[in-house]
This record gives sequence, C-alpha cells and structure tokens, in this order.
Amino acid sequence: MIFGSIIIWLASPSPSPDIDPNTVTPTWVGFAVTFFVAVASVLLILDMSRRIRRVRYREEIRGHLGDDPQPGDTEPGDPEPGDTEPGGTLPGGTGQKGPNAKHSKPKN
Repeated sequence: MIFGSIIIWLASPSPSPDIDPNTVTPTWVGFAVTFFVAVASVLLILDMSRRIRRVRYREEIRGHLGDDPQPGDTEPGDPEPGDTEPGGTLPGGTGQKGPNAKHSKPKN
C-alpha cells in the first residue's frame, strides 16, 4: 500500500514553474567561471608541455655526453658509503656530516 502511493506520487506531474526556460541565462558569473577554467587549463597544459620538453632535452644531452651516473660512481674525495659512523658523522670524530665535510685526522 505504501509503495503504491509512493509510485503514484512520483509519477504525478509537478506543477510547471512560472519561469520561461528560454529567458534564463547563466549571466556574467557563469561566463567568468567558464573563462577562468579555460584559462587555467591552457596555462596548465603549456606549463606541463614545457616541463616535459625540458626533461626530454636533459636526457638527450646526458645521453650524448655520456654522463649517465652509474651505481657506485663517486667523485674523488667523497667518502665511501660505509665510511660513516653510526651517528652519520664522518670518521675521525670531526662531527661533520656529508660528502662535503672537511676531512681531518683525529688529534692524539
């Protein structure tokens, strides 16, 4: 009984609105939102294509120069991966960290 009344209620037409659908327009607000979305999309596409082109050119140059870093390649003077003490400092007790830290001999 309840379902029958719900179906009849849903099937019955609602009263027509007094607004003429031919005269309703989105006004300047709709235009501004659409324009903003279009401009933002174009700017994002241009930025992304520029970034992709830059990465592609860098890879081409690295390939031509042969500068592809291989695992295990280090610069002269860089500490080896196992040369740091447990705290992350360089050996010798200098307390400095990282590959650019000054190497000094421990004072006796």
